[in-house]
Amino acid sequence: MSDANIRRWMRSSEVELTLDHQFVFKGPRVNPEHLWITCEPTQTPAKRLELVSMLHLGIRPAWINNWSQLEPALHNMLAL
Repeated sequence: MSDANIRRWMRSSEVELTLDHQFVFKGPRVNPEHLWITCEPTQTPAKRLELVSMLHLGIRPAWINNWSQLEPALHNMLAL
């Protein structure tokens, strides 16, 4: 998520989705639209910073301990 253009696009998308949701449902959205699978930061401050920096873009991090856990994580996310 280091590309500035992608972050700009994701932020503008999040603003529009939030406005649409507020217009239709008369309330705030609870969950972001997008998931980003990534390894969980080892330090708590880095984890909090990453979470906050993703949420305002409409992205929820899906943390895994290492990439060998990708398949079980996908099964969990898809409720398989």
